Amino acid sequence: MYPGESELDEFMRRVSTRIEFTDSYASALDAADLVIVAEQPSFHAAQRSFDMSAIERCMEAIERRRPRATVVLEAPTPVGYALKVSLQYRIRVIPAPLLLRQGNVARDRGQPQRIVAPMARSNSPTLGHPKFPQ
Repeated sequence: MYPGESELDEFMRRVSTRIEFTDSYASALDAADLVIVAEQPSFHAAQRSFDMSAIERCMEAIERRRPRATVVLEAPTPVGYALKVSLQYRIRVIPAPLLLRQGNVARDRGQPQRIVAPMARSNSPTLGHPKFPQ
């Protein structure tokens, strides 16, 4: 299923009865309180920039269908991008960049020291901005 990721294959076999995958925004968002966006942006070498349109389509759908959901953005994005989309789409976005090694994804996921996440602060615009629905 996942070439070179035997531990991830085993993990997916164990949890596949408790987790549902879909490519439909409607079915994914209708009852979601937490949305994980794990979309890979494309890098354009000539412009030396990332094409964030796939992530922005996800954010637009979340804003339309489930604006009160909290979004965990598990994608390589430029510094400050989570704050930018939080303000632009009026949704709560928590950036969660990961330091995962190819062939060790399942093992690295189980090691919190390899996960980089922001600390919550009461005035953090990405976690509790007063403009966002509560």
